[in-house]
This record gives sequence, C-alpha cells and structure tokens, in this order.
Amino acid sequence: MDYHYYFNAYGFLVLGTFLVIFNVPVLAVVLYSRKLRNQYGVIIITLFNSSLIGVVCTGNGIWSFVLYATGRQDDLLTIAECFYNPLTFLFLWTFPMAGLGLLLNSIDRFLVITFPISYFHYNTKLVGALNIIAIITNAMIVLGSCYISSLHRPSTTLVNVFCKYVFARAAFLIFFSSSSQNEIFTRGTNIFLTGIKAVFALLAILLMFVVLVIFLKCNRTKPPATFLADESIKRFKAKQMKYTKTMLISCAATLVIFIAPSMMAVVAIWLQMSPHMYVWTRFVCFLNFFNITILLIYRQSDIRWKLFKIVNFIFCKKLSLATSDGTLSFTSHHHAVNGLHSKAMNSRREM
Repeated sequence: MDYHYYFNAYGFLVLGTFLVIFNVPVLAVVLYSRKLRNQYGVIIITLFNSSLIGVVCTGNGIWSFVLYATGRQDDLLTIAECFYNPLTFLFLWTFPMAGLGLLLNSIDRFLVITFPISYFHYNTKLVGALNIIAIITNAMIVLGSCYISSLHRPSTTLVNVFCKYVFARAAFLIFFSSSSQNEIFTRGTNIFLTGIKAVFALLAILLMFVVLVIFLKCNRTKPPATFLADESIKRFKAKQMKYTKTMLISCAATLVIFIAPSMMAVVAIWLQMSPHMYVWTRFVCFLNFFNITILLIYRQSDIRWKLFKIVNFIFCKKLSLATSDGTLSFTSHHHAVNGLHSKAMNSRREM
C-alpha cells in the first residue's frame, strides 16, 4: 500500500473520531436543555452536520483499511451500487449543508441584531422555520444533482470502489481530475455542487460583515426603553450579543481555515502544482468543523457549565466495593463528599 493511501485512511479515521468527540457532546447538551435549544436552535444543524461528517469520515477510514487489507481497492462498482452505500449518500448530504449551515447561522444573527424584540417574541418559530428551510434546500440540491447526473450517466456505469471519494474531493474544491469516468457525477455536476457550497460560505461571511457593522452601530446608540424596563429581554439581549460575538470570531476563523485553503487548492490545480497540495488543503479544511464547537465551549458559559456537569457526573463517580453478602454497592463521589460534609457539621455542633 502506498503511503498516500495510508495517509488518507488514517487522516479520515483520526479526524472523524475527533469530530465525533468534540461535536456530539455539545450537540447532545444543546438538544437536551430547553433553554439552550431556544438560544442556539439554529446552530443545531451545523453541530449535527459536523457530527455526521465525523461519523462518515470514521466509517470511510475503516472501510478504506478493509478494502486495502483485502486487496479490493481496484474493484469496480456501478453508480447505482455507489448510492446504495450509506457513506456515499451521507458524504453527498453533508458538504452542501456545511456552507448552508454557515449561511443559516448568519441569517439568524442578522435577524436577532436587526429585529431583537421581534426575535425575542418569535424565537422558536423563527428557528424552526430556518431549520426547515435549510433541510428542504439541501434536499433539493442533493436530489436534484442526483437526478441531473442520472440523465447524463446511466446507473450501470462502472466506477472505482471509492466512488464516494469524489464527494470529499469536490467538497474541498479539488474535483478537477483527468479520470472523470471514475466519478459518479459529471464534471458539470461536481462544479455545481462545489460552487453552491462556496457561494453559501461566501454569503455567510458577507452577511456576518453586515452584522458586524450593525453590531458596532448598536453599541454606540442608546438601547430602546423596552430593553431597560424588562429584565427578561435585557438578559436575552446580553446572551444573544455574546453569542453574536462568538459567531463573528467563528466567521473570521472560517475565512482562514476553510475558504483560504480552498482557494489555494484551486490555484494549485490551475497551475498544475504538486498533487500533495490537494491532500493538505483538504485536511486543513476539515478543521473548520471544529471551529464553532470549540468557540462555543470556550466562550459560552452556559454550554460549558452543562458539559462540566456531565463530565463531572461521568468521571467523578467512583465505585466503592462492599464485601458484605458478597455484593457490590456503588457510591458516587458526590454522596461521599456530602457524607464527609455532614460529619464535619455534626462534629462542629458537638463542640
């Protein structure tokens, strides 16, 4: 096996595993808490998409090792068989949603900073509507691409067993290949999918720039009397403004670790530079799926506190073995601390 194959297989496996480790706990915390769902409802799609990408990448790495170990890396499949592979379809689903999720979040921040009172009253409905629109839009893009591709390439066309690999390449703007017959989509469809994803990401950044301008303008003006009179609205605004700052930082990080490497890949392909450039830019772009999660943990105290409580419950729970009757009893660290505290209080009373 060539070292290039090792690098790809290990890269997908390691990055996929870390994507799951970072994104799934935050997604679970936001889904579990009603307050967090109301405040971070739109980001659920992005967190779910990043978690799904982690699962797919992990499965991709494992599947690659299996194929290489059994010597089946040069096998051929039909396009129809490629779509029957869940990893293939999920890869296709996730990479348009990556850019669409960024745009969705930018729209949410634009609404909250432009119409704060209306957003406060209709938060749940707005979040639900945005999520539904995103899912429908992504489904139309994915299914439309599959349908258009089926019109130009029959389902019996043979492609390489790594047919899904084209999705990963297309997602990072490295779809220019001289062996297009090995890809399940036509060149035009690949360009459309990659282009629409790039357009979503660029629109998200441009809209967040508008949000930044409005945000700076709002800081220089006196807030409406409603914010000063109603404590719940005041707290809501404070949390939303902090969250908006987090998303502005995330947008800057996206520009550096996602769009810039993608443009470097395009230049490398256009100038026929070393193919290793494609591999490195691809995995650098993967870092963007850690972006929002890490910033949420670092900057949003409510999410960080919920995660801390879960980690404390899981890792601070200790086992104490009782030999009476040959049975095991389980005592948590929390109960043990409470017991010591009670003993200390009793001893103080006796003194």
